[in-house]
Amino acid sequence: MANNLVYLLLDISSSEMKMETNATQYWLSPPGDTILETMEKVGLSKKVLAERLELSIEAFDFLLEGRMALTSELAISLEKALDIPASFWIAREENFRNEWSNSKVH
Repeated sequence: MANNLVYLLLDISSSEMKMETNATQYWLSPPGDTILETMEKVGLSKKVLAERLELSIEAFDFLLEGRMALTSELAISLEKALDIPASFWIAREENFRNEWSNSKVH
């Protein structure tokens, strides 16, 4: 799971991001981390899930990294593909974006 962490954005183009506040570090995990974990558990490849979500591989990678918002439509598609309620994905995205906007580094 640690390999799937994406750190808080310092550079939006970077896939590993981190923010330091004084002596402590604050880690932020986008919904893509949960998507990746679930894909591994159910045996879905990135290509197959991207196709089911009607996304290009590039757009799917952006979603996984938190660089693309997880919309209501995508949440519904994820529910169908991964059998996890759309409400979970919507709440996961909202929590991620709220934490991101409340952080000191954008």
